[in-house]
Amino acid sequence: MWPFKRRRAHAKLRAAYTRHLADEVIDELIKGPRPLDAAPQPARLCYILLQVRDDPVEQVPALMSQAIDIIVRRNGSVWGVTSSLALASFGPPFSDDPERDLDQRTKSIARLLTELGPNVRIVYGNADGLLGNCGSANRPHFGPVLPDLARHLAALMALDFGQSAEV
Repeated sequence: MWPFKRRRAHAKLRAAYTRHLADEVIDELIKGPRPLDAAPQPARLCYILLQVRDDPVEQVPALMSQAIDIIVRRNGSVWGVTSSLALASFGPPFSDDPERDLDQRTKSIARLLTELGPNVRIVYGNADGLLGNCGSANRPHFGPVLPDLARHLAALMALDFGQSAEV
């Protein structure tokens, strides 16, 4: 009976994360889930911080869905969406190939600007940040901590929609 429980659990995991993580990432989680380290660890972040147009607000879900799909297709991880903003990264903990991560991010940015055009603005770069549980023991939240977020947000808000800039 236990093999069926395991298959159901894997199917539930795949269904829950298929729109947020690349298939390869989900396969890795199913093959051998790693224990969640309680403390964030230093990590080199290859990131994208983007905003989709939020006027009119009704278009945000469709635009964000399209942006997330573009990023996930390139093996990016979308760590958080708040209102019309999203933070994504390429690389750790799912990849140890910085050249490939940079290439995937570059292709994602080009695709975002091509498909979403005047409905998205993007800042991107590489930063020494943290990756791990940046929540609490009672409410864990696994994700990156991007240093000097205020500077990144200011750079993002200084752009017109349809533009991108390296920070």
